[in-house]
Amino acid sequence: MSDELKFLIELVKGASLLINDEFEIKVKDENGDLVTNFDYEIEKYMMYKIKENYPNFSIISEEYNSREGLTDNCFTIDPIDGTINFAHNIPLWGIQVACIKNKKICAAVIYLPKLNELYYADEKGAFLNDKPISVNKLDIKRVYIRLKVQAIY
Repeated sequence: MSDELKFLIELVKGASLLINDEFEIKVKDENGDLVTNFDYEIEKYMMYKIKENYPNFSIISEEYNSREGLTDNCFTIDPIDGTINFAHNIPLWGIQVACIKNKKICAAVIYLPKLNELYYADEKGAFLNDKPISVNKLDIKRVYIRLKVQAIY
């Protein structure tokens, strides 16, 4: 496991400790997107920890740095992916972060605290709670042809 991946795992687990059942919800834009106080608190915490450990990396984040562009060395943060689910106490939401190093994604983590599911990936593969995971190995051409045939009938 790379140093970046270890850092990201510690980062999301630490960020999850900031969450409790008392939160505030606001509408953040004219599209009706929701934001909670934990979106801001988690993002601030993660940005602080990243700058402390990776001072030369830039950060793209949903609430504070969403207009920043990708750089050769940067982190991307979504403090609460699934805010609507979070706001309605549906446990399908997570804390996401990824690290881009030398123009290449080197590590990514998604942590679903309410389900205790830690998804992570690096050059060695993808894992859920330390068990390897993968996508189905389907022949996409066969699936496409089958779908076309089904659509005809």
